[in-house]
Amino acid sequence: MSLGRIPKEVLEGIEQLLSKTQKVTLSDFALISGGSINTGGKLTTSEGLFFVKWNSSVTYPRMFETEASGISHLHKSKAIRVPQVLGYGEGSLPVFATGIH
Repeated sequence: MSLGRIPKEVLEGIEQLLSKTQKVTLSDFALISGGSINTGGKLTTSEGLFFVKWNSSVTYPRMFETEASGISHLHKSKAIRVPQVLGYGEGSLPVFATGIH
């Protein structure tokens, strides 16, 4: 599958998030499960593989903010192995989260 499967607003947010320190090139996207209510997949970039997912911020406001907080607490505790949250965004419609795959 291609990057065209990612909504434009989500793709722009991901590019901005991943390019904070250096330009990152997005090259491919493969749809995989993002949970029961999200769309998600494996994003291939010049910096490696990432898992991204998105949903509607109208339907699920602050969902990824809350999820990012919980995952960050689990990551810091080192009680179980979880990915580090790199960030999340919330726009007019889609919201997204990005983590190392």
